[in-house]
Amino acid sequence: MGESWSTCYYCGEPMSDYRHDIQYCENCDREWCCVDCAEEDGFIKNEDGSTSCSHCRGENFNDSELLGFALEMYSNTRENLIKEYKEYKLDKGE
Repeated sequence: MGESWSTCYYCGEPMSDYRHDIQYCENCDREWCCVDCAEEDGFIKNEDGSTSCSHCRGENFNDSELLGFALEMYSNTRENLIKEYKEYKLDKGE
């Protein structure tokens, strides 16, 4: 069986499934490279032995979820946002 790789949900560092300090949320399958990243992301071990994190408890959200909400809230589209961003970069000389 080969080595598998994933990415820490908090810091983005790659991590091997051979690491012994990986933290795992049973509710939403998120993984973190270490206890510190897991705790920063709201991971806790409950009194009954189960685990949860701020994402599966609905206390935090992915950037893509927030971007989708912001686009809808401001009646914008992804395509229009790309166009505006390109114009912004041109104005800045990038």
